[in-house]
Amino acid sequence: MSKGRFCESKLKPHGWSPSDEPLLRSVEAPEFVLDGVLAAGAVVFAGERGLGKTSVLLPMMMAVAGVIDYPFEASIRRRVFYVTEDIEQARRIIAAMHTHGLITVDEQELQKMFQLCPAHRISIDDAILYPKMLVGDYEPNKCVDGSSHKASPVVVLDTINTTLQIDNLNDNSEVSQAISRLREAFDNIPLITVGHVPKASRGDAKKASFNGAGAWENDTQQTIYLVQEGGQRYLVMGKRRFVPDYSEFLIESHLAEFTSLDKLKREVVIKAYYGIPVGVSQLEKAKAQEEARAASSRKAWEDLKEKVLAEITLNVGQSVRDIKSVIIGSSQKITDAITSLEEEGLIRVEEVGKAKRHYPINQNDAERYGSESNGE
Repeated sequence: MSKGRFCESKLKPHGWSPSDEPLLRSVEAPEFVLDGVLAAGAVVFAGERGLGKTSVLLPMMMAVAGVIDYPFEASIRRRVFYVTEDIEQARRIIAAMHTHGLITVDEQELQKMFQLCPAHRISIDDAILYPKMLVGDYEPNKCVDGSSHKASPVVVLDTINTTLQIDNLNDNSEVSQAISRLREAFDNIPLITVGHVPKASRGDAKKASFNGAGAWENDTQQTIYLVQEGGQRYLVMGKRRFVPDYSEFLIESHLAEFTSLDKLKREVVIKAYYGIPVGVSQLEKAKAQEEARAASSRKAWEDLKEKVLAEITLNVGQSVRDIKSVIIGSSQKITDAITSLEEEGLIRVEEVGKAKRHYPINQNDAERYGSESNGE
């Protein structure tokens, strides 16, 4: 009889054979692409269509390349290959950050560390050959002991639909097999796949899920979602294998304007947004949402007053009923808006019989009423 379950056998060791590593040896720290935010591995990044996934993810990846000033650090600097369906959109986002002075390297270094690649739908057979093209793109990082660590590059597929040729994105078996082949081929090269969330999870971070087969989330190491709640955008962490300082991040939007030339060589003004995540607690999130609701309410109130004033100016001498028949909204709020405009000295009310008529106050009216109030 064999003296050992595994060692004495002449057969090939079983795949589940015990590890020889001491249980109490030094624990290896998790490896990150972006410290405490993005793990080094297979990551899913998903969000609603049109919510600005690229404008949030692209700056994150530029931080990974070490080419911009960014609130989160990438201790390990890596070269980034960003495969995108819209090269021009990506360039506008980069130009917006450059306009705001966030790019910290020269153009040559930027081009070396962060490369945009036009998206083409290719088969999984072709996709798994991509890592072989990146063998010369490992970036040397200096260790604290003076040695050097060659960090693997990062590949971003923005989006899955425009980069990978998979017959049925809803078929768990097919998707799982595709992910398995990709992970095996990319090995130590982090791969970030970008997709969408279904309508059912929009506006509810707790219900966020990747659109399509569940294997996209089940077979990857981390999931992170871009969602909208209470008028604010948030990055919300789903599955992960590390304990983050924050599990949710408020997205602060930044708008930049710069000039460019159109097809007719005319100089035009271009506007572009980019988003920067800020870690928030549940209390901070609730406060931010309350402030957003209050701001939205104030804007709606001012908009209503402007509509009422415009109607009174355009059609002078109307009654309250006349005004309410034209302006869409709560009857009480319209009444309150009329009262507010009168108190602010923007309209005057005259009683004509039993009816009250409303008139805009022009310059002459303002001078006349001002004189009367001063006793002149």
